[in-house]
Amino acid sequence: MVTLCRFIITAFLVLASCLTSADIIKKNAPYNYIVKKGDSLWDIANMYLDSPWMWPQVWQTNSGIKNSDLIFPEDCIKLEYDKGKPKIYVHKRGKIGRIVRLSPHIRVDPSENAIPTIPRSKIEAMISQNTIFEVEDKNKIFPKINSIDNNKSVAFTGDKIFVTGDVKVNKTYKVYRKGDVLKNPITSEVLGIIGHNIGEVQVEQQEGKFSQCKILKNHREIKLGDILIADSTNKIITIFNPKAPTKPVNSVILSGLQDKSKFSRNDSVIIGKGKQDGLTEGDILTVYRQQENRNIPLISCGLIMIYKIYEKVSFALVLSSNQPINKEFLVKNPKKKSL
Repeated sequence: MVTLCRFIITAFLVLASCLTSADIIKKNAPYNYIVKKGDSLWDIANMYLDSPWMWPQVWQTNSGIKNSDLIFPEDCIKLEYDKGKPKIYVHKRGKIGRIVRLSPHIRVDPSENAIPTIPRSKIEAMISQNTIFEVEDKNKIFPKINSIDNNKSVAFTGDKIFVTGDVKVNKTYKVYRKGDVLKNPITSEVLGIIGHNIGEVQVEQQEGKFSQCKILKNHREIKLGDILIADSTNKIITIFNPKAPTKPVNSVILSGLQDKSKFSRNDSVIIGKGKQDGLTEGDILTVYRQQENRNIPLISCGLIMIYKIYEKVSFALVLSSNQPINKEFLVKNPKKKSL
């Protein structure tokens, strides 16, 4: 009788473990999937998991495949279970992932061809067109447009402008205009100021305290008082590990990076947490609509992923939304599930 009870208890625990593990895998998840060009890691994680941010817990590297932490178009992804626990890995590498050498002296960084976590186009433009002037920048003296040739009030591509401040001849600079001030909605602490990239100039010559520049391109009309920042050639990273934050997050959406009052899938937003709060690129957060009656449970209305972090704020992409997302909506850690 005791043996029978032990057997039943053991069987129950094993079954419960399997159910818990299987519970995170979608019922229609494929056991084999050939990665397509245009796929993103989030697409694939969402295909397999009810909670895509748990991807790091189920993804396994393959010791028999080089760079198996990266996924390329044409790769075969496989889902298996090991003692009831799911694991997903690159089963077979496609042609694109295998070709990393072009000649005896020229090599290609394999990550260049790897699928991104989220579509590159959705974040590249946002990062290149926007920045955050942080609190510690307030005493920094940026080069500034002092006047425009022919006494114009605005300038466009091809026009000459005159700048005061520390710039170098023949160097290229981006032109920025300061926008909205971002504040903590509770304490009114200034967290940063949005900077919009409105053009690009090249310094042609210097005379005294003035530097003559030529406008190479403009996205908006360039005005007196706009500031210059040295053009950065830093590579924009689009391969992240979608995951839940390691620390508790309780913040709000402060603003958007597009000229919108409501946000939906593939829009970029700014939240009031950053490096100092332990956030890292790839962190997934749930967006909640605040109820007027605080006793009513919060209503989940979407997911966002952090892709650019500053000291006190971060840029995030809306991955999904079941209703329009507004400023001041809450953002919190996604609900945990056990594997």
